[in-house]
Amino acid sequence: VLQEARRVAPDAAQPAALQVRGLMECGLHAAALRVLAYLRDRVSDADVRLSLLRYEAVCVRETTRAVEARVIALVQEQKLDDAVQLIVENLAGQPSNVVFLHHLAKLHQLRGDTPAARAAVNEARRHIGRENLDLIAELERLLDFGAHERAVEGARQSLRHGAAAEALRALDAMSADLAGNEHYDG
Repeated sequence: VLQEARRVAPDAAQPAALQVRGLMECGLHAAALRVLAYLRDRVSDADVRLSLLRYEAVCVRETTRAVEARVIALVQEQKLDDAVQLIVENLAGQPSNVVFLHHLAKLHQLRGDTPAARAAVNEARRHIGRENLDLIAELERLLDFGAHERAVEGARQSLRHGAAAEALRALDAMSADLAGNEHYDG
């Protein structure tokens, strides 16, 4: 019925807004976002626009949660390429989604692609608000640590085997690079 109403009066916002609400109630948040994108420039009524913005916020939050759950499952299955592809596909629809950019950076870091991880961090920085500054800083510290991860693990192994002097020499060699990095300090 709603699709027929939209076909008859394509510029009427109410049928489309009802369609969005129906899609949301069915858990089809990605589909609701597509309808919302269509409506964005077609609605002039302030009250309807406000309702649509609220719906959009809910849909973005729910699609982000769903994608995160799928990414976590793919990482647990060691399917990092599939997880990256999923994030990239979802970034096409939500290019300023800092959560997706965060996951993209972490996935690239897990794959050993530090330049791609830094590119994702830089892209996230373009879209962040104050509430996300800590998230970006944590990612950067993790990336800085990544280059020294093998050496740190070697120092840990030396300690486990009672070679404290060897472990300290390895850690001293990188201490200036990693000063203040909780991944190193811990």
